[in-house]
Order: sequence, then structure tokens, then C-alpha cells
Amino acid sequence: MARVLLIHVPVGFEEAYPLALASLAAPLLARGHAVEGLDVARVGLPGLRRRLARGDVDVAALSVWSPGLAAARSVVAVLREQRLRVVVGGPHASLAPDDLDADVVVRGEGEAAIVDAVEGARSGVLGPGAPLDLAALPLPDRTVFRVADYHRDHNPRGATYTPSVTSRGCLHSCTFCSAPALWGRGHRVRPAEQVVEEWARLASDHNVAAVLVEDDLFTQDASRTTQLCEALGARRDLPRFEVINGIRPETITAGLAHLLARAGCTRVALSLETHSPAQLRALGRGDDLPRVARAVAALSSARIGVTGYFMLGLPGETAADRLALFNYARELPLDMAHFSRASAWPGTSWAAPLSEVSAAERAALYAAWYLHPGRARRAAHLLGAGPRDLPRMARRLVDWMVRPLEARHADLGGPK
Repeated sequence: MARVLLIHVPVGFEEAYPLALASLAAPLLARGHAVEGLDVARVGLPGLRRRLARGDVDVAALSVWSPGLAAARSVVAVLREQRLRVVVGGPHASLAPDDLDADVVVRGEGEAAIVDAVEGARSGVLGPGAPLDLAALPLPDRTVFRVADYHRDHNPRGATYTPSVTSRGCLHSCTFCSAPALWGRGHRVRPAEQVVEEWARLASDHNVAAVLVEDDLFTQDASRTTQLCEALGARRDLPRFEVINGIRPETITAGLAHLLARAGCTRVALSLETHSPAQLRALGRGDDLPRVARAVAALSSARIGVTGYFMLGLPGETAADRLALFNYARELPLDMAHFSRASAWPGTSWAAPLSEVSAAERAALYAAWYLHPGRARRAAHLLGAGPRDLPRMARRLVDWMVRPLEARHADLGGPK
């Protein structure tokens, strides 16, 4: 049996739990392999070298996202100093398999391929294979990376949050999203009873207070969403949940919003992107703006917190357009708003070059949003924060704007 080191290379603001690696750990452990997790944001490259110096690792595997490519390359360079098998997977490796120096590159879903990558002698690119039956997959192993170590910052009161995925795939073709290129066309769901079992274990075994649902299409199939919500609502021992990956507003009705609330949903993020009908059409989205107001009103009426996701730097966009977008967002009764910069990662399909957006301009929009007393109070209430938490939350927001998480925690060879 092999000794496998799963290496987490975090990306972005939150200390997100490495769910993909937990999903890979489960089949490896079931096969009898020894599996250990290491978070390089915590220990840095020197810590990784110290761990490898013990000489007891046969295979090292990591999941790579495009924003974390530079950090991942630094990690792979350290792994190449040792005589061990290097396996890479994840979104970036799936879409640009030649970008990293590895013995094995896993494209697409990894639960079956990781076993072949660890046990097989063949090198090169594996997959993508046929879509997996989600009902047949083991639940992610949550012991290799401890749940309690992650998402402490998400809630100022220190409650434990962790992600879960109840479905995979996307039926749409938005230009800014790589999901269709990554998963292929289609939408597969996990059985409601399996999701209930997983969440019950998260509460009982890991003291999880809330689940962060990362599905691309959680509310796409109204019948399935109803079935799942009814199963969740029938239990009293489950954590509450938030749908954080950006829901298309046309899928939200008043009835569905109240069903979500009864099932324990406390926050929904809406994928709104822009207020320009022409830009929405160019993105592959519907341009019926009144539906946005209806969706926000429906969720608010059900007492579900609403976050709006907006995108800056679209093709042909000007600073005046961004100010108009901010004013549009301000008119919606949102509890929180995020203004992300559009990116041309592998798998996206922009028809024209993206517009430049300076960090200072983006920071000014965030400051104008969250320094407003009413909006600050709504955000604090949604996150469970009190007045004493607000200064720390403000410092955290500044950190987000000026320094990436990878630079704030440890030396991964990236810019400071």
C-alpha cells in the first residue's frame, strides 16, 4: 500500500476547507492506503520540505485552481526535489493539463482516477472518464483535513462551517464560467437521503453549525430541490445551510424561498453579474432585470439573507459603467454584495478583451458599500457579528483587497 500526501494549495480570501482532497481521501483509505493531509498555507514551503525529509511519502497529490497556479508550481518544484510520484488534478489541471510538471495529471472527476494514479505504473494524462454515479461515491473523508481548522473566519463568533456539494455539472454556457468545459454538459444530483446522512454526520462528528452548499445549480431542478428541502426540513438534528456559489435569480420563486427557509437555509448568494441587459446577453444570461428584484424580495420575505455577486471589468466597460452598477446594487435590498474582477481563466469564452479595473477602484466600491452604517449592520447581522467584531471585520476586508490569502499565511514563493 502507498503512503499518500494530499497537499492543499488554497486560493482566495476564505480558508476554504479542501473538499476536493477530502473526496479523494475516501476511496484511497477504502483501498487501504495511508493518507495524510498537509496545508501549505499553514506550513509554507519550508514546512513542506521538512515533512518530505522524513522520507516516508510515496505519492504526493494536489488539486489546482487557476488563481493558485503560481503557488502550485512552487509546491511541485519542491516535490520534484524528492523521488516520489506527483499527481495533480483539479479545475486548472483538467483544462490545461500541460501547465504543471507532474507524473500524472487527472482530468475531470478524481474519485476513481486517483486510485489508478496512485496504484498504476502509467504516467501522463488520465481521463476525463465517463460521468460518475454520485450515489455510488463514498462520503468525503473529513479526518485527513480537520473540519474545525477551517472557516473559523467566516463567522466572527467562531462557529464551524464546512462545504458540501449535492450535485455536479451545469446546463448553461455563461462566457465567464468554466464549469461546462470542466464537467461537460449535464447535471447530476446526489440522493436526498445521502445528503441528509452526510450533514447529520457533520453535525454529530464535527460539530458543524452550518453547511456551505457549493453546487453550481442547486435550485435548477425545482422538483429535486423540493425533495431535498423536504428531507432536510424533516430532521431537527441537521446544521443550517447557505447556498454560496451564486444562484441564477430566475430559479427563485416565493414558494421555493419559503421552502428553503423551512429546510434551514439562512443565506443565498445570487449570481447577478451586471445590470446591463446588453452585457447580460453577451454573458449568456437572461436580461429580465425585474426578475432580480422579485428574487431578492422573495428571499427577503422568507427571512433568508441575500448576497449579490457582481462582476467588474467586462468587455467595453468603463468606470462610469461600474459606478452605475454600484448604484443599481445599492437600490436592491441586499444584505451583502461582492464585486469580483472578471478573469479569462482556461475554460472561459470571452468574445472580447476584458477591461482593466484597478485594485484601488475596486477597494473604493467595497468601502462605499460596507462603510455605510445600514449595510454594515445588515452584513454583521447576517454573519452573526456584534459591534465589537466590526473593527476586525474591517481589517479583514482590507487584507482581502491588498494581500491574497496565500501571501498572508506562509511563503509559497508568490508575490508579497
